[in-house]
Amino acid sequence: MSSFGEDLRSLREAAGQSREAIGRVAACSSSMVAKVENGHRSLRRSAVQAVDAHLGASGRLLESFDRDRHEALPSWVKAVASSEAKASAVAVFASATVPGLLQTRAYATALIAAGDPGNNPEAAVESRLGRLAVLRGNGADVHLVVSEAALRWRVGGPGVMKEQLEALILAEGVRLQVITNDCPSAAWAVGDMSLRFFKDRPTVAYVDDAAGGRTIADVETVSRLQKVWAELTAFALSPTDARAFIERVRGAYERLE
Repeated sequence: MSSFGEDLRSLREAAGQSREAIGRVAACSSSMVAKVENGHRSLRRSAVQAVDAHLGASGRLLESFDRDRHEALPSWVKAVASSEAKASAVAVFASATVPGLLQTRAYATALIAAGDPGNNPEAAVESRLGRLAVLRGNGADVHLVVSEAALRWRVGGPGVMKEQLEALILAEGVRLQVITNDCPSAAWAVGDMSLRFFKDRPTVAYVDDAAGGRTIADVETVSRLQKVWAELTAFALSPTDARAFIERVRGAYERLE
């Protein structure tokens, strides 16, 4: 099976297009196009979409790009993404960072690059940015609880955080709550976790830490985590109060710019 770079070169040459022409469509240099064709760099998906249309590839280039991006991800990430995409409802608690489902490109890039310095984070960033759209397209209910610490931990600088918090405030189609630092419950100490509910199979949980993540199907453990989730939502700010709280934190970042 050919790679995305090989497919790009093949389609470009078949169409009699130069690297300079492709670069103009993809908003990059001809040298960048060469690096992409040789497998050393990647493009944003929006650029690939533009090139695909320009070359009349009928989605072949996009398919190749998505396949390469998927193969570049660790197996546990692919398994989690697959289960999440099939869920009828998703409940997510983020203890230290903004939930991946609602991360902006700049925030996700800074966060992923910090966790894996020296490597190109683009494949993981693109995968993360598309998750919410998939869930919405499937009509899934999405409920997120984020900690105050995640809102105040400065990822990528004040400008990145201001943009990220604005995205949280404007997020549609999700139920968003915030656990503040003065919360009397210790349920937040569970760490990052999510629950995936399905119409045709038992609920599964997913927990994440610095070493990676794991999916949990054990009924007893999943039941315990569901009780933790219930306590988190009970002590969290309501969606209306949560957005007002996020707006106040956003204002603090705005003053730092």
